[in-house]
Amino acid sequence: MPADETEPSLSPPPVRRLAAAQYVRMSTDQQQYSTVAQEQAIADYAAAHGIVVVRTYQDFGLSGLTLRERPGLQRLLSDVQSQDRDFDTVLVFDVSRWGRFQDADEAAYYEHECRRAGVRVIYCSEPFENDGTPFASVYKSIKRAMAGEYSRELSGKVFNGQCRLVRLGFWQGSTPGYGLRRMLVDAHGNVKGPLAAFEHKSIHTDRVVLVPGPANEVALVRRIFDWYVNEKISTLRIACRLNDTGLYNAYNRPWSRPTIRRILMGEKYVGNNIYNRGSMRLHTARVPNPPSKWIRAVGAFRAIVEPSVFEAAQHRLTRYSRGVDESEVDAELKRLWTRTGYLTVRTMADSLSVHGKSGLARRFGCLANAYRSIGFTPTCRYDYVDVRRRARAMYRALIDETRARLQQAGHRLSLGRSGTLLNVNDELEIKFSARLSVAVGSRERTWTLRWPATYPVDVMAVVLFNRMPVRIDGFYVFPRGIVPPGKVTTVCPMNIPALDSFYFSNLDVLYDLTRRRALEQSDE
Repeated sequence: MPADETEPSLSPPPVRRLAAAQYVRMSTDQQQYSTVAQEQAIADYAAAHGIVVVRTYQDFGLSGLTLRERPGLQRLLSDVQSQDRDFDTVLVFDVSRWGRFQDADEAAYYEHECRRAGVRVIYCSEPFENDGTPFASVYKSIKRAMAGEYSRELSGKVFNGQCRLVRLGFWQGSTPGYGLRRMLVDAHGNVKGPLAAFEHKSIHTDRVVLVPGPANEVALVRRIFDWYVNEKISTLRIACRLNDTGLYNAYNRPWSRPTIRRILMGEKYVGNNIYNRGSMRLHTARVPNPPSKWIRAVGAFRAIVEPSVFEAAQHRLTRYSRGVDESEVDAELKRLWTRTGYLTVRTMADSLSVHGKSGLARRFGCLANAYRSIGFTPTCRYDYVDVRRRARAMYRALIDETRARLQQAGHRLSLGRSGTLLNVNDELEIKFSARLSVAVGSRERTWTLRWPATYPVDVMAVVLFNRMPVRIDGFYVFPRGIVPPGKVTTVCPMNIPALDSFYFSNLDVLYDLTRRRALEQSDE
């Protein structure tokens, strides 16, 4: 080969470096895993393996329990599915930074979504290669389960610590409510100053207690209790009264029934510190806890409402849900009778020591029986209450029996208008009506009837009741057109000619009206 001819040099092709995105997360309970430390560890791993980090996804100060509160991971999973992404690898510090999901399969699912889109997930500080081998799969499963268990253990420790502080009289809530303010104290109980809205303590050993707020708010809270307990004003009327005067609640919004009720039920106004009314651990849905699980510190704060007034308010608030104590009802009625000299529904409803009329109805069956049990004789008769109750039961039983017979005959039925309008085969509308007849003069019975004008009725079956004793005297079955619609008509021979022809001793006529008959074929 001639000396001037040199062989061309072959240089190695440039090494293609992988493009990757990094995901970093730091929760408030893991300060040692700062995002800066995670990024440094990921950068060292990338430099050692020839990887270039082109994009960063970050969740700062967010828990890894759920996906819905992690916008950084949500954006990453969304970009992974995009065809225009500029990375094929995701670098994460370790398995716990990917998430502490309570269901280990959820973390595996999100990683599977990345791998299915052609993006590999690498855990930089873990002692295994995420290469899909059985060892890597088992190791990741164990690490994911340990990450979820850590959150459960930490949640239990935090909860126990909060319960201990509540028993010591320290406030663990957020907003104190109307008429109260948060006060910051040090570890020895010395006052450091008030906390404004959205302010938090900055020293770990500091604590928060509740103190009475401005004098005008304290006075208004006491006025609300006075209105409710002494003047018997309802929560809705109290809210309307405050809104009419231009006063607003602790959130600078108009008052409502729930806000007034929360004030009336707040034990913090008598100085009690209540915690664990409801549970919402590990970002699950909130569930109310029974009172046996509540943490209560009595007398933890300075009270702004008298305990006797607060108890009276609770007694009135729960008077309908409390149920009837059968051993005390008679004694309560007798005490009220002795004090007032008479008994009425209004006096019983207004008295805080006596159950309402609905409770008495469940206990005695009716108000008349409650009066009889203590020997009280009202000035008016209550026999009509028993009459109407028995008549209503017979009326419902009659309608049910009619429906059953029509269904047995093969008809399609639907019931409307509070169970008194019966539709048969979408062809016939039968309206039932009950009337207590009144004897006028010599055996003549008069009663009124109103034919509906707002909805169609083909036949009206009137059930005629006798008062004493309660029984069904018979039935009137009127077809449409006999009684003028939309106005009250006194049923008598003068207004309805041939009235007796519409009277029946039973309702067999309805079954005849609904019976299907074959049409006769004409010979023509």
